[in-house]
Amino acid sequence: NKLKISNISTTDELTGLHNRKFLLERLESEMSRAKRYGSKVSGILFDIDFFKVVNDMYGYEWGDVLLKSVAEKLKQLIRKEDILTRYGDEEFLVLLPNTSEEQAFLFAERFRRDIERMEFIPAGEEERHPITISGGIATYPCMENVEEDANTVIRYAEHALYNAKKRGKNKIVQFSQLNLGE
Repeated sequence: NKLKISNISTTDELTGLHNRKFLLERLESEMSRAKRYGSKVSGILFDIDFFKVVNDMYGYEWGDVLLKSVAEKLKQLIRKEDILTRYGDEEFLVLLPNTSEEQAFLFAERFRRDIERMEFIPAGEEERHPITISGGIATYPCMENVEEDANTVIRYAEHALYNAKKRGKNKIVQFSQLNLGE
């Protein structure tokens, strides 16, 4: 029974993915490992574009169906050591240990294209409802001479995601390529 309780506190009910609390613990430990071995750890924050439209048009059940299918697609793409979390309502954060920003970008791009091709057909509809996703990537160590913790890295990924949304959605943006004056 103890196992069940700790599982609930680290798992998102709808998707069965890890939650934010679990993510922060794991990110901290991956970052200290990266620091020790001089390796990198990347985080990608994905956000389903126009998610609210799906909920408004087809109802929350279909919003849930969409969230589950996006989560399933992500599960199929990640490696054993990667950590996948449901980060917000329609946000997913993937933690990629030992992964450079370039590698993370390739992963994110591949996933973005998979989502673009996704067959999402709510009940009673003739046609698929087009679905896209945006992503922001941050790779630790991110900036020189800055004390960075798990929250910093996530904040950087959020910043990159926000930029992807601002540039018209259905895009992947790398934090290192942002002009921080933006």
